[in-house]
Amino acid sequence: MGNTFNKRIFTPGLFLSDIIFLLKKIPAIILLFRSKRISRAFAEKIMLATTAVNECLLCARFHSEMAFQSGVDRREVAALLNMDLSGKTTEDDELNALLFAQHFAETNRNPSPEMRQRLFDYYGDKKGADIILIIRLITFGNLSGNTFSAFQNRLKGIKAEKSSVIFEIFFVIFTAPLIIPSLIYIKLKKNHFQFSKSVNQN
Repeated sequence: MGNTFNKRIFTPGLFLSDIIFLLKKIPAIILLFRSKRISRAFAEKIMLATTAVNECLLCARFHSEMAFQSGVDRREVAALLNMDLSGKTTEDDELNALLFAQHFAETNRNPSPEMRQRLFDYYGDKKGADIILIIRLITFGNLSGNTFSAFQNRLKGIKAEKSSVIFEIFFVIFTAPLIIPSLIYIKLKKNHFQFSKSVNQN
């Protein structure tokens, strides 16, 4: 086990900018869930594809349970969390969204114009915007879970680079009302999923 926490986490500036972005997008978020242009199962798959790259253990465990409940097969959940899209074909209506979700995370939230245009060309403006919003929401969740884990690991002597204990304490206090119920839910479900490359960074 190394002595550095290497997953992507929030910085104060990035956290503030994401909060502002999401507050501005509240009407779009409400419309996203009301319109049902994206099914719950499809949304969960997009979230899992993004989470696999960002390696948020909390999100992987929580959204795998959400995916099961929405009817996604357990083998597909496992494949998505292992970044395996080999079971998809070019005729699969979900493939472009899942590839974009992986690309968005792999480029650290900076997708190429070509990939972005391909997404909109395939799904249209409204559905394409819905997919990007879902990815932005789960990315916020991923970095939140990782930042929470960074504080837990700091207590074990494993520090995250370019992070401060003051911000991590503030973040834990600020997000505890959301994250702690998620942790309880995961414990009740007895979900013990681990990313193979980061089993020691919970």
